Amino acid sequence: MTAAPLLVALAFYVAALDLAWGWGFIQSVSSAPALVLLAGAGALLAASALRVARAPGSIAARSARTLLRAGTALTILALAASLLLRSGGGLSAGEGEEIPPRGSYPALQFGEVTLAPHGPHVLSKTVEVEVFREGDGEPVRIGLFPATDLAGHRLTVLRFGYAPGITLVGSDGAPIAEGRVKLGTLPQTQEAASLVAWTPETNVMMGAGTFPPRLEDLVTPTGSDLHVFLRIVEARLGGVRRDLADPEAYRWLLDGRPADVVFLVQVFRGRERVFDGRVRNPALPAVAVGLALLAAGSLLAAGLGAARLVRRARGAPRAS
Repeated sequence: MTAAPLLVALAFYVAALDLAWGWGFIQSVSSAPALVLLAGAGALLAASALRVARAPGSIAARSARTLLRAGTALTILALAASLLLRSGGGLSAGEGEEIPPRGSYPALQFGEVTLAPHGPHVLSKTVEVEVFREGDGEPVRIGLFPATDLAGHRLTVLRFGYAPGITLVGSDGAPIAEGRVKLGTLPQTQEAASLVAWTPETNVMMGAGTFPPRLEDLVTPTGSDLHVFLRIVEARLGGVRRDLADPEAYRWLLDGRPADVVFLVQVFRGRERVFDGRVRNPALPAVAVGLALLAAGSLLAAGLGAARLVRRARGAPRAS
């Protein structure tokens, strides 16, 4: 028996997991059946390399075939061992968030997340985040690829998302909930999830293992019968206004940080919908009006000051 049937079986196995359950390549290859197929293929190739080395014939030809098969066997076995023996985990953090020391990780502070349509190496788009380690003056930049060394660990960005701030106030003005919502991360009960029509998750990679961020979530404050559904439906990305309800919207999400965001907001009390509409950042119009009033006041003050100076120069009497 040769290694080829096992490798073909592995390819079909990975494809089946992707089509049936949406498993990624790394997750599929790390599963027990895939590791058995990999180890079996590597062992068969290693045995084949030994047989070729002992076979009669030209030393040069035997050496070439032996090295080829031994190298392939070593690569496959090392890949299986790496997936089996490695220890990994996820670390979720927001911009400006500080994480205290834990385990072998030092104290970390996360800085700004940068989205760019053109990245280094062969990637067309990229995500990077600044990470400050306790005691270091310069930040470490962690991106999609390759992994970055930090405190004995190799870190890479697997996923990024949006975390809009929300303040929920009752009809009596009393605060109900306040904080940032990491869209796409909140656990949902079956009953609450059935209140809204969810957008199917896009199973398309935008970079080296990075999938599009979720644009929606349902917030259920503790101790309240309210449910607030948020979905980003419009935003300016890379200077261009985009309709994020478009099924192809994932293509634009790495063009830049979203600005001038419009949310679809639905509010439910129990199962009754009490609000359904689009909402912009409510602070932006107030800021614009405030700046306009400030500019008008400055111009008026400057004009009055100039008029007083002219009257003084002419010796005109001033009204008191």
